[in-house]
Amino acid sequence: MIDENGREYKICIDPNCPHHGEPQYDLTRFVGRYCKDCANRRQREKYAQNKEYYRKQKRESLKRTSTTVKARKKKYYNSPLKYTSKLTQRIMKYEEIRQDPDNPELAQVKCTYHKCEKVWFTPTVMQASNRLKAINNGIGELRFYCSDQCKNRCPMYWQKDEKKILVEIKPELLDEETLLSEIDPEFRDMVFERDNYTCCECGRSKDEFPDLILQCHHIESKTLNPMMACDLDNAKTLCFECHLKAHQKDGCKYYQLRRDFC
Repeated sequence: MIDENGREYKICIDPNCPHHGEPQYDLTRFVGRYCKDCANRRQREKYAQNKEYYRKQKRESLKRTSTTVKARKKKYYNSPLKYTSKLTQRIMKYEEIRQDPDNPELAQVKCTYHKCEKVWFTPTVMQASNRLKAINNGIGELRFYCSDQCKNRCPMYWQKDEKKILVEIKPELLDEETLLSEIDPEFRDMVFERDNYTCCECGRSKDEFPDLILQCHHIESKTLNPMMACDLDNAKTLCFECHLKAHQKDGCKYYQLRRDFC
């Protein structure tokens, strides 16, 4: 509206407005036909009346967004590894990688199982990412396997990991035969006889404690120095508890030995 002097003005139509019916010349304070104060107040009242509805709409919107993001991430991580990706360049320092002969855009790695029929296969982004994390963090191996069959058949896939997890969590689930299966029986017996079936750390013997579980411990790891694996001077008798403590020392932890070996 325009007054007698040609100046443009507006009037707030809200009956509860303190300036209701009065012309206001500051047009920037208006949102449509309401002044900003009345428009904000009406918005707050509307939200208070329909609070549950708006919250429900927001939850559904976030859920749809989250579902979309998860689907995109799943699609990305399950996609084949590309040869030109940054992830490929980073992991190329540690693994042998080549271009797929049939599709040069994809990368191929060797299956860890030496008797694998495929030899080369294209890993997923998830496999490559997990392998790189394992190398950088030094925990676990997460090597490349083309299938679960190769993983279960491969001697480098450490079946002993399950035993070590049980040793740390539930040692009562393991019997003595299982715990002693990691060392050559003849070599182990020679070490036990030399030490008179006595733990070299705590001094407990098999005669005093019939249920005592003894193990053969390599002073210098056999994974780091295989030539010393059957050297009697490089082995000693430890009980189950002392053997666990020995492998909790820095440099002799299980994951460190696996990392250096693999």
